[in-house]
Amino acid sequence: MNILEMTDKELYELGQEILADKLGTDQVERFIRQCKPGEGDYSVDRHKLLANQGDIETIVERIQERRKARKVEERKRAERFNAPQAEIRKMTDIEILEIGNQVLINKIGVAGYWRFLQHCQEKNRGYPIEHIQNKEDAEKEIALYTAGITLNPKMVENYIKRGNAYNYIGEYDKAIADYSEVIKLRPDCAEAYSHRAKAHLKKVDFDKAIEDYTKVIELNPQDVDANYTLGKLYDMKKSKTG
Repeated sequence: MNILEMTDKELYELGQEILADKLGTDQVERFIRQCKPGEGDYSVDRHKLLANQGDIETIVERIQERRKARKVEERKRAERFNAPQAEIRKMTDIEILEIGNQVLINKIGVAGYWRFLQHCQEKNRGYPIEHIQNKEDAEKEIALYTAGITLNPKMVENYIKRGNAYNYIGEYDKAIADYSEVIKLRPDCAEAYSHRAKAHLKKVDFDKAIEDYTKVIELNPQDVDANYTLGKLYDMKKSKTG
């Protein structure tokens, strides 16, 4: 499947499968724990580096030394990457991270890798990077993902995130329109039906919510939230008619 047509959740699940195949199932969480948000100030670090460079001859000598060291490290990196899982399990966290990063880039490309990495960072934070806390945040999200949709109208995650922002500020029709656009692009996207069902519930349109939750269960029978909510909706309809 085209990476652009995958939701972040689907891409995260694919990334986990790729990592499990390469590192071993028991090492996936170990990799994910290493994907922490960046810290520090690049501009400060850069000034420190430049201040310690020395004269031209010293700089040239250091460059040559680094080239030699890089060749040695590249050879060792290739050996680590091709090692069997039994050997990979004995490696350090940094080496596990290095191998995982490389296999993800090889399989899902740089763009897919960065989306997977972002999801891992959110998992480690305990909340999404795009953490909407107020109307201003939601409006910024809407502007951001509108621009993303303009640049690439086939990237389904942009519609989902813009729909979530519309949903936050109570513009449910616009949210539903975004989730519906995802469904046009990806008729098998259970996540889009689930989001749209919740928006229908907020509009108190129970019949449409039932339709969408039914579709969610058809696509993903194990979805606990959809099964529970659909059961509650049917109970409500029975109590009204009974």
